[in-house]
Amino acid sequence: NLITELGNIRLDRKKSILRENFDDYFDERFFNSHLQGETADEAIREMCRILEKEEMIPSEFTTHVMEREHASSTAFESIAIPHSVYMDAHQTVISVAISEKGIAWGDKKVHVILLAAINDVDRRRFTDIYEALISLFETTESYQEIKRIKDFSTFRTFIYARIKRNY
Repeated sequence: NLITELGNIRLDRKKSILRENFDDYFDERFFNSHLQGETADEAIREMCRILEKEEMIPSEFTTHVMEREHASSTAFESIAIPHSVYMDAHQTVISVAISEKGIAWGDKKVHVILLAAINDVDRRRFTDIYEALISLFETTESYQEIKRIKDFSTFRTFIYARIKRNY
């Protein structure tokens, strides 16, 4: 089917953007497998605090992420990708939190939070990155696997394995 084929080509292109920019977007300093928070708001605040301390985001960023999240949840299955409606990060970075026990997120329980702090320069890429990230977690097996990850290098291997799968 041509439509499916085109969709797959487009998704592969988005995944390759993610692969090529992995080291720019993900950073060990912003990987956390020991979140203290038990709710979406607590988790977002905790993740934003670290980004703010490292001067990756402006002080109003947390409020903007909360506003966006309260407008409509960014949770899909057991992953959430909270972000600000404004592309106001000082630098594009995707902060990662993994919780094996799960975090209450609206009516869902999420195990992976990918907090996207996007700089205006990367605005056009955001949709591609977002869709590529969601596509990596389409199977139940990937959820089971990722929620047990405890360190950044294992996370990196997990992501790379899924990005390469279609090539």
